[in-house]
Amino acid sequence: MENQKIKAVKEINQELLVAKIVEVAKSFVGQKEIPGNKGWEDKAFEAKMRKMGWWVTAPWCMFLCRLVWKEAYAYFYNDAAVMSIIGSNINGSSIDSAAKVRKYKDFEFSDKPVVGAIVIWSKTKTSGHGAIVISVNGNNFTTVEGNTNEAGSREGDRTLIKKRSLDTKSSMTILGFVIPKVF
Repeated sequence: MENQKIKAVKEINQELLVAKIVEVAKSFVGQKEIPGNKGWEDKAFEAKMRKMGWWVTAPWCMFLCRLVWKEAYAYFYNDAAVMSIIGSNINGSSIDSAAKVRKYKDFEFSDKPVVGAIVIWSKTKTSGHGAIVISVNGNNFTTVEGNTNEAGSREGDRTLIKKRSLDTKSSMTILGFVIPKVF
């Protein structure tokens, strides 16, 4: 982001921003999809996801992350530039989102979990998973994840709270954590 003048409409600091991200993320827990990524039982939620760019049959974990961040940031900023920055960095692809965050450097990309961050995993060179970090305890962190299930799969049917660890070996590799920031 170039040195644009972005002004918040409400008092904001990192702590308030992170708290809002966690609040928004938790508000989507329990959203259940129609099998096969065909939509959601809650049509208002589906409309929000479509506004984020989701389409029928698309994996949706990163679209949920985009929605959470956009709603949280919109609480503090009435500025198209902020929404554009989020939109140009975070999209429906975990792998592409990680690459864009690294390229544009609008947000820090860290190897350590931080509350409010988007954690991005890779499964292959073209597929992965994303979630919102809602708490951290050492190498352990808790997330709100879309397109998951009780077993922890990246292919699921709902939004759930999951416990994760930097130490756990799995079929997915953590690429990093996109850290939210106050503009």
